[in-house]
Amino acid sequence: MASGAVGVSLLGYFLASQIDLIDKILSRFGWGLLAAIVLFFGGRFVYRKWFKRDSKSPSGSSGSKGSSGSSPKSKTGSHS
Repeated sequence: MASGAVGVSLLGYFLASQIDLIDKILSRFGWGLLAAIVLFFGGRFVYRKWFKRDSKSPSGSSGSKGSSGSSPKSKTGSHS
């Protein structure tokens, strides 16, 4: 946080004549960062809401397959 404030301050000091351009660049960067954050959390929400629900079947058969499928592998791995 502090390094960003120092960078913006130095940028404003050295490029005072171009302050409108700097303001426009920083504003666009802020909007781009906001869009990236919204897409990240929105994507996680959609993934958990739609795709995780599909993997959990109501009968619970996929859970029992997963647990029985992993135990023979571990037994085989311990014998080798």
